[in-house]
Parts: sequence; structure tokens; C-alpha cells
Amino acid sequence: MSETGTSSDACPYCGARALRRTHTGLYHRLKRDHGPFDFYECGTCGSGTTCPLPSDEALRALYASFNEGLPAEMRDAMAGGEAWHATCVRRIGRLRGVSSDSRFTWLEIGAGAGEMACQMARAYPQATGRAADLHERPRSLPSQVSWLQVDLNGDTLALGEPADVVYATGVWEHVRRPDVFVDNLVRMLSKGGLLYLMCPNYASLARRLLDTRWPYFTPGEHLTMPSPRGAEACIRRAFSERPARIVSRPFWLTYSIRYTALRFGLPGARWMPAGWRLPMPVGALESVALT
Repeated sequence: MSETGTSSDACPYCGARALRRTHTGLYHRLKRDHGPFDFYECGTCGSGTTCPLPSDEALRALYASFNEGLPAEMRDAMAGGEAWHATCVRRIGRLRGVSSDSRFTWLEIGAGAGEMACQMARAYPQATGRAADLHERPRSLPSQVSWLQVDLNGDTLALGEPADVVYATGVWEHVRRPDVFVDNLVRMLSKGGLLYLMCPNYASLARRLLDTRWPYFTPGEHLTMPSPRGAEACIRRAFSERPARIVSRPFWLTYSIRYTALRFGLPGARWMPAGWRLPMPVGALESVALT
């Protein structure tokens, strides 16, 4: 990185060599010894990225302090599943054109504590599901869902046979190489299948207004975050050898008021009713590829 805040390194999403430093000396908001980090924005597509990335050792220490992929207080606030998981399950059903009686295969990458996998199993009981993440199998995962313990930052993910639906929600921003990650997901997608990604939108109005107070802006944990343009460019490269209809767009997600208040660090958040939920312009990005 140069002292002027520009970089000769390429954007991990669109590939342009147009990174500009926007933040310096950042630390993780919950784990204050994780850092410091600098953050950059791509002048071509508007995606954001950490440079340099934290070491493997630092990332292992960070996630060792978490509870199945999330800080403990966030895991407690979710109480078995946030409202946005159900939103994504419904979206997958509509986009793939499946119902509760449909027989198909699905694969979740970065399943955390298995909240969304549980909802997928309930919504589509005739489907065959697999879920994968770095840690051991969550206790709450239904027996009919297979569990794969894999390093999501690996160059090649050993995930078995291709699936009709491959999805990752709240995962893309965590991996060191978002382009390699998407390549692996596309490789696991059956012909005629659906790729579904939900992640923070770095080009969103919420991010631009809130800057470092944007809840998704978590230095050293959310390593990179795409814009719609960057996400689409990255996915399109992964589908360079097979046809696909690709759309990446801002999306309002339904969150509980308590979970949102905890994310913002608001006083009294822990005592707010978990059942209060609203669609919110939090700055989420939905990326879909239909083959």
C-alpha cells in the first residue's frame, strides 16, 4: 500500500487495481485486541476490503472466542434464529420454484449454529440437505441434515456431490478470498441450479450514512464487502464457462428490534422483546445466479 492511500493490489470482487484507503488503525468492536486494520474502497465498483488481511492465527483466535460463528451476545440475541433466516428460506423457495413437497438437494456453506439449515429442513422436508462450516456439528441440527466440517478459506472445498441449491448467507464477508469462495460454490452447483448469497452491501446508503457505526462494519471479521456491481462481476467471472442469469441488488431484511439494538450497542437492548420484528434498510445485498 502506498502512503497516499492507494493500492496496486486488485479489488477481490471486480479485479480493478483501484483501491483507496478510507480507514486506518481499526480494531474489532467486541474483541479490542483484534487489530489494527486498514480498510480500502474500490474506486471502480465501490466494494470494500481489508488490507492487509489478518493472519490465519489471528482469525483462529477471533473465532475461538465466538459461539458457533458469532460473538456470544449476538448468538444469545438470535435465540435459535433471526428473522432474516426465514426471509432467505422463503426467497430460495420462490427463486427455485419449490414447495414443501418438492424433492431437491441443497447445500449451505457457512452454516453457523445451523439456524437456517433447521428452517430449510422444516420448510422442505422432502429435500436432502447438507450444511458446512469450520466448527463441529451444532447440537441443534436435525438428524436428516448432513454436516461437513471444512475450512471455508480453503482453495478447494471438499463438499461432496453438486446440489440443486447452493447458498451462503452472512458468509461472503468473512472469507479471505471472495473470488475463490464463489468459484467453489459454483463448482458445487448442479445444472439448472440456484446460487444464493446474502451479505452486507458496502455501497449501501446505510453504510454511507453510518460509516464506522454501520453494524456490518466489523474490522478484522468482515474482511471484504461487495457492492452490487462488485458482487455481480465476481459471480459472472465464476460462471465464465456456463450460462447463468445473475442479479445482485440491495435488499431489506427483517430483523428483531432486540438484535438490531444489540448491534448498535444501545442501552437496554437485552431486555427488548425478541418478537418485535421489522423489515429494515440495513444495507444488505442479495446476489442470485440461476443456471
